[in-house]
Amino acid sequence: MKFINLWRKYVLRKSRSEILRANRLNSKYRLENRQQGRSELLVLICGYKKELWPYLFHRLDKALIPMDVCIVCPGFDEHEQLERMAKDKNWSILLCQKNQVSVAVNLAIKHHPIADRIFKMDEDIMLPQAFFSNMLSLQGRLDQEAQDFAYLAPLINVNGYSYHRLLDKLVKRDEYEERFGPATSSCMGIPAWSDPEAAAYLWDICQPFDQIAEQLNKKSNSYTVCPHRFSIGAILFHRSLWEDIDYLETGREGQLGLDERQLAEYCSNNSKLVAVSEEILAGHFSFGPQWSGMLDKLRKDDAFLRVSV
Repeated sequence: MKFINLWRKYVLRKSRSEILRANRLNSKYRLENRQQGRSELLVLICGYKKELWPYLFHRLDKALIPMDVCIVCPGFDEHEQLERMAKDKNWSILLCQKNQVSVAVNLAIKHHPIADRIFKMDEDIMLPQAFFSNMLSLQGRLDQEAQDFAYLAPLINVNGYSYHRLLDKLVKRDEYEERFGPATSSCMGIPAWSDPEAAAYLWDICQPFDQIAEQLNKKSNSYTVCPHRFSIGAILFHRSLWEDIDYLETGREGQLGLDERQLAEYCSNNSKLVAVSEEILAGHFSFGPQWSGMLDKLRKDDAFLRVSV
């Protein structure tokens, strides 16, 4: 009887896992597959913030190392520009009919079976040079640590956790708190998440961006552990994480944040850690409540996003 109960438990668990995975891949799509079979993969989510593409791709060109790149476009019809660019750069591109970010990302990972170390990045993340090589170096240290890490993130300026680490490093905490109040660490509900003036400030203190990124990078592979839900606009993880969670969670079309909540719950329930670099800077243009104000700033002066080295 004990054997039968164990068998039933295994079969039911396996069936549930298979159903979840199938649902999380469920969309019509078109893939232009140009992968080279590398163990590192960048899945780049595009389609919502075309205004940022000139800065995003210019910086990406300077940061990339030999790796596979797949642009994913969830529910995005105006994709000709991205298709041409992907072809010119020999990148893959996946056009997903459903406007479900996680489905598009899941399909991209599924179609790159060799990739073990996977970067997931949004189109509003701006990278300095040496970003990918530095992140992979730090991931190598985490792989050797005794603790169990779920994923790794850079030190992001507009981010509810890492912004306060950045304020301390640049000796700007007092100045920030005079303008915006306590520099509380929280995924949402703080000025660093909602106030466009706070986002603009966090960009201003990082100027010139590329020199500040180089200044912060001491090559010591230091990191801290985020104690709460983390905004996953730019993360690096092993394929095994994606498999353990039965792929990224999906919801109704246009719904955002389920994958982020899923990872937070997974880490909490399974005692997994989120490592955040103390040295590898990345720029997040803005959160949703800050978008309009930051876009106005960009149109007036785009120097803070342009590559300066």
